[in-house]
Amino acid sequence: MKHATCVIVFVAFLASACAAEDHPAAPDSTDCFYFECLGNGMLGSLNYEHMTAKGLALRIGGVPFGGGGSALAMIGFRNGKRWLHLDGGVGVLFVFGASEMRHALDELSGMSFRGDAPLIVPTAALGLRIQPQRGGFLLRLTFTPIMGKGGQSFLPWVGLSIGIALPKRSAPARAI
Repeated sequence: MKHATCVIVFVAFLASACAAEDHPAAPDSTDCFYFECLGNGMLGSLNYEHMTAKGLALRIGGVPFGGGGSALAMIGFRNGKRWLHLDGGVGVLFVFGASEMRHALDELSGMSFRGDAPLIVPTAALGLRIQPQRGGFLLRLTFTPIMGKGGQSFLPWVGLSIGIALPKRSAPARAI
């Protein structure tokens, strides 16, 4: 119950801080590259994110570990004014090979992730994003819980991302 109350208060704070316009303009920055410390990749990840014209954020990321690695796929949203945004999404973390990632998941969650079969771990994110509308420095602070096997356990987790948002490419001029 304490966790649910904390999450509700956190979401309410973020929603009020990022109160969106009725009809938010399309973002001027559509491609982002960033490193996330901890977060959805558990120990860290390098990420690429693309914002579609429909307002969906498509994210892929990953990091190699000794003898294995992890890959991340997420779909999400970004909503806000100017430089402060509410940022979130859902996705899956794929863990493959005998890596430190399996050991970290075992230790942190109390779940048994031993063996060689690839793992598919559901994940989510909700947080604040500081990013100028036309691109530039990017900073994200997110709540990124990891759900255990069959939804039997829940590991509260956070992530801190630092990176760059690229300015939107303009269409080339057409010859008449």
